[in-house]
Order: sequence, then structure tokens, then C-alpha cells
Amino acid sequence: MGRFLLLIVIGASVVTATTMFRNQDMRLASTQQQVGSYDKALAREAADAAHTAVLTAMLSGGRVNPAVPLDSTQAFQIDGRTVRLEHYELDSGVVSFSVVGIHGGVEHRITSSYRLDAADMPGPLWVDAPVVSTTADSRTEISGVDREGTRRPIYLDVDKVGEYGLGSFVSPSQMRQAVAATLGRVSHGNPAHGGVRALVGADVGRVLDQHNTPPLDQLYGRALSSIAAQDITYAGGLTVSGALTFGNWNNLLNPSARIVRVRGDLVIPSGQSLTGSGVLLVEGNLTVQGTLKWDGLVYLQSFAQELTADFSTGIVQIRGTLIAEQEAPPPGGHMDMTVYRDLSGDWDRPSGESSPNNWLKHTHRVDGSVPDQRFVFFGEGNPHEGFTRFSETLDQLSDTDEVYLRFRNTENHGFALFEVQLDDYEYANGATSDDVIFEGTVRGGFGALAESAENAYRTKAFQVRDLDRFVVDIQSRRLLRHLFDDVPNTHPEVNCGWSAWPWSQGCVPLDSPRTTSWLHARGGALQVQLHDADDDELLYDAVMYWHRRGAWDTHERDAEIRADSVWRASIRNGTADYGTQLDFGPNVQLSFSQAHLYPALDRLGLSSDAITHLASSADHYVEGRDVDRDRNPAQEAKQKVCFGGNTILVSIRSVPDYLAQGAFVGACGVDIRGG
Repeated sequence: MGRFLLLIVIGASVVTATTMFRNQDMRLASTQQQVGSYDKALAREAADAAHTAVLTAMLSGGRVNPAVPLDSTQAFQIDGRTVRLEHYELDSGVVSFSVVGIHGGVEHRITSSYRLDAADMPGPLWVDAPVVSTTADSRTEISGVDREGTRRPIYLDVDKVGEYGLGSFVSPSQMRQAVAATLGRVSHGNPAHGGVRALVGADVGRVLDQHNTPPLDQLYGRALSSIAAQDITYAGGLTVSGALTFGNWNNLLNPSARIVRVRGDLVIPSGQSLTGSGVLLVEGNLTVQGTLKWDGLVYLQSFAQELTADFSTGIVQIRGTLIAEQEAPPPGGHMDMTVYRDLSGDWDRPSGESSPNNWLKHTHRVDGSVPDQRFVFFGEGNPHEGFTRFSETLDQLSDTDEVYLRFRNTENHGFALFEVQLDDYEYANGATSDDVIFEGTVRGGFGALAESAENAYRTKAFQVRDLDRFVVDIQSRRLLRHLFDDVPNTHPEVNCGWSAWPWSQGCVPLDSPRTTSWLHARGGALQVQLHDADDDELLYDAVMYWHRRGAWDTHERDAEIRADSVWRASIRNGTADYGTQLDFGPNVQLSFSQAHLYPALDRLGLSSDAITHLASSADHYVEGRDVDRDRNPAQEAKQKVCFGGNTILVSIRSVPDYLAQGAFVGACGVDIRGG
């Protein structure tokens, strides 16, 4: 979705840096008698090399690094050329710098400014839920005004209406109209947001891509994998007592973004407060009767049938973005697990009801024995060894054998979370640590434990004895691969998407779960694998999928269909509390702010992955004298900026000052950010 790692310089390629300033250099003809063309050319080449070196350093490591990239205290050498970084400043997301090339008494200075194109959020509020309802006081304030003055809308992702088969009694258009009517009355009928938009299908991806925003499950996964020592997790929910502070709220000059994860409901009672900046991740309901002040990203996520954000009586100030994501699928169906193993690495195709080789274990309705669907493959006393046979597999290996874990078919991820705990882990800088815990979403990859950015679903190699814990926590069966027993597996595959059930009985699975079959992956189901790190041989393979019995088992199948019918009737009749409910009171201020989002997204590794060239100028000096224009300000290069609603020309050197006061580069009404 999002345009990550776009290592580009829009309007000024690093490769073509030597061609940016030729027009101004043509004015040097009048000084040819004063300065030798040879010294000037070499000074210019040195400055170009320094300019390229600064950009290369800024783009190192796959993302923009805005810290001072070179030694600016004295002259130094680049490829035998003498250069100096004279000035480097980051202000309001704009980097401006001056580099000087020196040769034979001639100095050639290049002054440039670039904007860091950070990952962004689409607007002040994004709701991804099957059903959405809202209430709001007329004094509620919701602002979507961005730095260009555009009023960004509130977005409703209504894809789940179709995914869950709710379209016969839930209308996305009527739901949007109801939300728009409620939130259109805020700010005394003059809301500063861009209305309410409902998104479905490809529109969701287009909007996220437009703002360089990752899919929500990837964003959630990045938050989990980015948790570090300065962050905090509340394991069983949180009811605030007193005043809790995380990071520096209302301090853009010295932001201190934290990740605060609440694994359950967050309640702020009357008279209590929670203040901070960064990422506030709430895996449950959020109730504010006291005070919540947060700069950055507030992310509500739930797999319950109802998700509520009750701000009706409290004081709420959120500057950044509020996201509410609910995954509340219909009941019915169950989860199966099939395990294969061949420590020789010489895999044969298993077949039939059993196999003499690879097939090891099949567990029907495994989620019935593990109700929370949190499968402990290793550690915590191995409570699920009877299903996984993972510990038994490790016991047959040597303690010093090098292995690695891998996820496959992650598009059928079940919104699974993972936990890996390693003993004696070695970091990239050579430091080691005991009992290091890595967490994240399966779809998002192994994060810091990944073998590389290109191999995100494979861990670094580790010795068998160093694995202390490995857990895969399935959040939603319905987001796993869906396999049904309706027909024998000898038939070619027809669309078996779960949304067709139970209305379409013509689904023909490629790989019938009734038998072990010849396909280890079970038609693209989520795989959890263990490999030998020396030769990459597959040693162990656990496959997890959502399953429904065929017509031959009418008792189980009919029970699941009845549960589905009861669930739908309760939503249609209004007897069930279902969907996402947002209640905004008179003291709620929800303001979209890119400046306040920037530190939070930086913590998630999303702060900047591209830069846009704003302006550049070049000067020649001989023994400290500007031979181009003798420092005549009237002749300095100019740049158009939109300031106070007017398009004006300002000197390149003053561009950052104007941007800090709310201006943006380009003529008013023209967005030059690109993409």
C-alpha cells in the first residue's frame, strides 16, 4: 500500500547533482580573467561531491536520516577533494545546508533545501468497522486542516459490510450519511474537516497510498515491533489513578514519543488524567471521564463484537490522528492445525488418512482446546505440545544446531501476533543480551529479528538452545485460509472464499482437510516453519486454517450455520450490541496535525522515506569575495512560497523561516509534494 523506502529525490537526483547549477555558473564568464577556469572547475566538482555525499548520508539505511551527516567543524577530504559542510539545519521538516568545495584559493558554495516527505495519515479520524455509529455535541471540535490548509475528511472503511455478508441489512451509504449528519454539526455547525467519506475495495488502498500510509494491520505490527525499553505495556487493561504522563505533550521543540500499549480496556475516571506523545495503542474500549491529552497517534483495536470510544463527559485533546479498527466476524467454522515434520529434509508427498513420512499430527477444532487461539509452540511449560509437537522436534536436534523460523502464506494471517524470546541474542553492533523478546504481527514480519528487510518473514539464525519461547496468537479465524469438506479433493479448485459460505454450496477446495493431502500448505494456509540454517532444509511445518465440515457431518456443520443465522438476526433486529460506537462530548478537540504525528511515525520507522528538492543556489568565491554577485541580495536565487494566502518570492536562504510560520513551497493552490 504505502510507498515505503522510495529512495528518490524528487526534482533533484543525486546522480544529476552536478547539473543543477549550470545556469548560474554561466554568469562567471566575466571573471575568467580573475580566476583560472581550472581552479573553478575543480572547486565546483568538489562542491558537487560534497552535495552528493550529504544526500547519500541522508538516505542511508533505507530511510531519511536528518541528523548532521558530515563533520562541519573543519575542512575534510572526499575523493581527494577538499570540502566543508558550512551549514546544516532541520526546521519544520525542511533540511537546509551549504557545502563548499575548495581548490587553489577558489571556493564554490552550494546552498540547498529539501523537504522530508514523511509517512502521513489520511485525516483526523479513520474508522475501519463493520458498523459505525456516532454521537457528538455541537461544541465538539474536529479539524482536518493540514499544513497546506486543506480540510482532510473523516474516513469510514466499510469493506467489512461486504466481507461479513451484512449488505442485506447494513447500508454503507446510509451509515455514511448518518455519521456525516452527526459530525457535520460539530464546531457549532462549522466543522473544519472535509466531510465524511466511505471507502470500499480499491479506494481504501488508493487513499492510504496517497498519504504514504501503510495498511492498518502493518501499522499495528510496526507499533508492536517498535516497543523498546522506554515504552510501557499494561497487560490486563488500565484504569488510570492520578496523573500519568508519557513523553512531552505540547513540546514540538523537544518531542519525546513513547509507545504505550494497553492490552484491554483503558478507563480514565473523573479527576484522573493521562497525558503524553507518541503512539497510544488500546486493545479494547477507551472511556474518558477525566482528561486525555495526546499528541501523535491514538489507535483503538478490538476483536470483540463491540468497540466503544466514550468521550461524552471527559476532556479529550488529540492532536494527530485517531484510528478505530474493529474485526468482529460472524461465528461459525473452527480452526484446524496440521503438522508435518521431516528432519532429514527429504520431503515426500503425504497422502490419504495418514502418511509414513511427513505427516505428523492433525487436530480438528484445535481452537476448542485452545479457546483464546494463543498457540504456545515452545515455552511456558509447552501447554500445547500435544497439538504442535514442536518441543519434540527441537529435542531431536542438537543444542548447538543453527535454525531459523519462517512464516509463509502471510496473506492468510488470521491477524496473528507472534512472540519470540531468545537467550544470548547478539545485536547488529555486536552487543549481546539475555532474554530478548520480539513481538509483532505475522503479516508485518519478524521486525528487528528478521533476517533482512527483504526477508522479513524469516528470522535470523539462532542456536536451538537459545530459544526460550515461541507463541503465535491467532486473533481472527476468519482471516485464515478457509477450507471446507464439501467435496473430495480430486476436483479442481473453485473460489472458496469464506464470504461465499453458507450461501454458496458449490465451493470446491483444492486441498480437502479431511485428509492430509499432498499439499503441505493446504491451499495457501498460514504456515509456521522451522528450517536448518546451514542448508535451508525444511524441518518442521505447522499449517493453520479455518475449517468447516462437509455434508457428511451434518451435526457439526448445521450447528455452525445455526450460530451464524442467530448472530445475523440479532444485528438485524438490533438486539445485539455490535459495531463501533464513537461518542464525542462538548470538551473534545480532535485536530489533525502532521507536526505532532511526525515524532510518533518516526518511532514506527515511518518518519521519512523520501525527500523533495525545494531550491538550490550556487556561489563562487575567490579569497573570500563573491565573484558571482558580490553578495547582492537582490540577485540571490528566489523561490515561490504561499504565505498568508498570497504567493510571494523569497530568497532560498529564508525558505525554512517561512515554512516554520505555516507557509508551503510553491504557488498558493498548487501542491508540489509529488505523488
